[in-house]
Amino acid sequence: MSTPRAGQRGASSRTTTAAHSDALTLTGAAGLSNTRTRIVGAREGVLADSVINIVRIAALFGAAAGRIGARIASVVTPLGWVMLGVIPLSFLAGYVLGWTELVVTGWAGLVLALIAVLYLVGRSPFHVVLGLAHRRVVVGEPAHGIVTVDNPSSRRVLGVKVEIPVGHGLAELAMPSLRKGAEYSQEFAIPTVRRGVILVGPVRTVRPTMVFELGFEGINRSSRHKSGIAVRFPRMLRIREDKPLHEADTLDTLDALLRAGPES
Repeated sequence: MSTPRAGQRGASSRTTTAAHSDALTLTGAAGLSNTRTRIVGAREGVLADSVINIVRIAALFGAAAGRIGARIASVVTPLGWVMLGVIPLSFLAGYVLGWTELVVTGWAGLVLALIAVLYLVGRSPFHVVLGLAHRRVVVGEPAHGIVTVDNPSSRRVLGVKVEIPVGHGLAELAMPSLRKGAEYSQEFAIPTVRRGVILVGPVRTVRPTMVFELGFEGINRSSRHKSGIAVRFPRMLRIREDKPLHEADTLDTLDALLRAGPES
């Protein structure tokens, strides 16, 4: 009698264990909410693995396309989007209907779009903020603005020259090279010798690449030029390959010559 009981106990134990294992498997499969389970369920094999890999690759391409699209959307103006729509429509209508004017319009728009793309490729990844300490000041009191440049990109960017139109003049600032996430601020003076409204900005950046030696016969103040300075009979003498960019003269040098007088 004892032998059958032992066999029964063993069978009962095996049955209970198997049932418990099946319950764990079912519970685990029901609780999974990952991508594989949502797409192929509990299926296994080469076909299921191929489907999962295709979905993952498509997700990577979609994320990359989204980032590129966001960058393009941040620099393309509404007029630019209109031009991108006009170009294919002009080609389509021009060639289908035989209208030469529309074909010419399409090619002209395409050339402009290519020029715009080349311009965007050379852009510096700067964020520039122009600030004014005071919106109103008394005539003769000192006033100044401040330009803040930061580098939001993941690489170091080269230094640039920053130009800020100030009334009829031009403020020029030299911004150094900035590492990733770095920020640089510099103040500039705003003339307040006369009563009136002085327009400041917008800020533009200029990246110089060469240094030239400039000759001239004289130098004077000028209200016709944004810099406020005019030189008589300017001529380019030679390229100064021995001079780095940071040693090139600026408008401050010319202003100092004017203040020094003709003797300088």
